[in-house]
Amino acid sequence: MFSIKILFLCILVPIVYGLTRKELVDFADKQYHKLINTLKTGVQYPAVGKTGSDHWETTPPVDNQWTAGFYPGVLWHLYNYTKSDEWKQLATTATDAMYNDQFNTWQHDIGFMIMGSYGNGYEFTKNPNYPKIIVNAANHFAKRFNHNVGCTKSWDTPNPNEFLVIVDNMMNLELLFEGWKHSGNKTLYDMAVSHTNVTIREHLRKDYSHFQIPNCDPFLMSKAKNTANVGDDDFMAPEAMTNEYNHLIDIYSLSLIGAQIFGFDKNDIIDGKYE
Repeated sequence: MFSIKILFLCILVPIVYGLTRKELVDFADKQYHKLINTLKTGVQYPAVGKTGSDHWETTPPVDNQWTAGFYPGVLWHLYNYTKSDEWKQLATTATDAMYNDQFNTWQHDIGFMIMGSYGNGYEFTKNPNYPKIIVNAANHFAKRFNHNVGCTKSWDTPNPNEFLVIVDNMMNLELLFEGWKHSGNKTLYDMAVSHTNVTIREHLRKDYSHFQIPNCDPFLMSKAKNTANVGDDDFMAPEAMTNEYNHLIDIYSLSLIGAQIFGFDKNDIIDGKYE
């Protein structure tokens, strides 16, 4: 999924700006060399861009930061496009630093974190040590699955009657699919498909706009309420972490059918059927 999206951007940007693929990769190579030179001593990952600044706010790789996998993922793609040993080594170092994230059971964005790093690393190098880490991470992520709701839980909250399911979690399901592919544990596959079907039923409206964070009943297979944030009359994007978006949501961009919203590869679904 990540590689397809990167490839799409690599095709789209040259068309829009008249760049060749080589020019685009060369520019990315140059920019990431600049970024690396600004990072603090030790393994630090860019997390949040600061308005009006040339520098990023950074985070350690095991600081429960949902963006942590994106940086090693970009490094792996730079290696894939350039075949440079330098990028391979940098990507390997950034990925290895995330080793302990495979044991994470409290972060619902572990799919971003593991598939961006170990997932891309395996795709481009076939490192035999990476699949077992992906499987282990998938098994830990599966502990957030609730069979009554049929979904993986997003944030943990003090209220036992709350079960928040953000629509973004669809992008984390790739970890469950890859865990199934590498282990043969179909329970992981079934969890991912169940989450998909419940999301289609509970998040999407008839016009294909969607709620962002439905709050489900963890004890009954029913929806308690919707906290919309996206679509309907909540046009303003919500706060993200400690940073507030300052642009309006274009509701028409949300009017997409399930596969377009969720970015699934067709090969992820073995029977190709949804409810």
